[in-house]
Amino acid sequence: MPVHRIPPAVIALALCLSAGLLVAGVTLPFLSVERFFFFTNEFSVIDAVRILAGEGEWLLAVIISGFSIAFPAFKIVAAAGLWRMATGRGVVHVRAVKWLHTLGRWSMLDVLVAALVVFTAKASAVANASAEPGLYCFIAASLVLSGVTLWLEKVADAEGSET
Repeated sequence: MPVHRIPPAVIALALCLSAGLLVAGVTLPFLSVERFFFFTNEFSVIDAVRILAGEGEWLLAVIISGFSIAFPAFKIVAAAGLWRMATGRGVVHVRAVKWLHTLGRWSMLDVLVAALVVFTAKASAVANASAEPGLYCFIAASLVLSGVTLWLEKVADAEGSET
């Protein structure tokens, strides 16, 4: 079965899975930080935005909420719209799919930042940090959505070669 012939139910399930994993990724603990072997704090993305906003760090709160919450949610909605066009026998716009796939490359930026925080904390003698389930859910959401956009690219390429 060619890649662009994946049953629509599988893509719908992948989009729902990606959305659910994104919600879990931003609400579950993303990172835990242990200081002096006694004090442990767990942070979710939502917690980080709330704490930053509460401390008056509005720019950081907006950047984190934009790139970690709004941007991935937009990509899921855009992928769903492009998928509806593909299954509705409409034309899948190759440029829109390529643009969405290019944006998807930025999805793992949050993961890179979290990895740097873990590394920095582990390198210091004062604190230790570790990844929590929210980080893994966020990674899984990004990977599932990347699979959907890859499928959309194959559909767009197949439609482009048919015309």
